[in-house]
Formats: sequence, C-alpha cells, structure tokens
Amino acid sequence: MRFSKTTVLASCLFASLIGNLLLGGMAVGRYYGGHQWDGQLSLKPILRVMKDLSPEQRQKVEAIIESARATLKKEHAALQQEREFIQELMLAPEVDKKQVQEAFSKYRQLVNQMQDTIQPLIIEASLALPLEQRKMVLEGINKKVDNGR
Repeated sequence: MRFSKTTVLASCLFASLIGNLLLGGMAVGRYYGGHQWDGQLSLKPILRVMKDLSPEQRQKVEAIIESARATLKKEHAALQQEREFIQELMLAPEVDKKQVQEAFSKYRQLVNQMQDTIQPLIIEASLALPLEQRKMVLEGINKKVDNGR
C-alpha cells in the first residue's frame, strides 16, 4: 500500500501536533499544579541544597532524613489511600455528605500527623547545614508556600 506525499505529511503534522500538545500540557501542569500546596511542607528544599554540601555534611543530613523515611512512607501511603477513598465517596451514585465530611476530617488529621513528622526533620536537617544553605532551604519553603496560594 502506497501513501501519497500529502497523506504522509498530514500524518507527520498530526503526530507533531499531538506531541506538542502532550509536552505543552505536561509543562503547564507542572508549572501550575505539579506540586500543589495541601498544607504539607516538603523536604525538597533540603534535598535540593544537599548536592552543594561537603560529603560529611551530606551524610549528616541524609542520616537525619533516613531516620524518618519509613514513617514518612507509611504516612504518605495513608494520605494517598484517604484521597482515593474521598474520590470514591464523591463519585458514588449517592453521596453521603456526613461520610465525606468524616473522610475529609481524617485526611486533615493525616496531613497534620505528617507535618508533625516532617517539621522536626526540617529543623534538625537545617541546623546541620551551613548558614548559606539554610537560607536556600528557607527560600525553597517560602517559594512552595507562595506558589500554593
């Protein structure tokens, strides 16, 4: 089967358009909603400055973060499970308002619980950093808060 030059060109243009829409959508999604603020502080600002640390400082900060990694994984899994449960409740044919409110309440409690784990880590890890890196961590935290508004 032979295709005309026009068909091949149209197919290539269509594929290019789809690819550009996909990449553009990913870029816009990351910019506007990639890491939405949901009341949680993140360890990302600390992880970002770790690459500039000396090996000794990096090991110290990694040990602090590693000490709570298992707890954070459990808390994150519970948070994700509660999000999925809320979605199920909201998409049910008949929504039980009281049950949805209880699910949101539990979600807020899980977020607070995760904060209680993350905040001491941020403090402890930040204090292990030199002053310049601590400033960068704070700028990263403030940027996350400002972007979430």
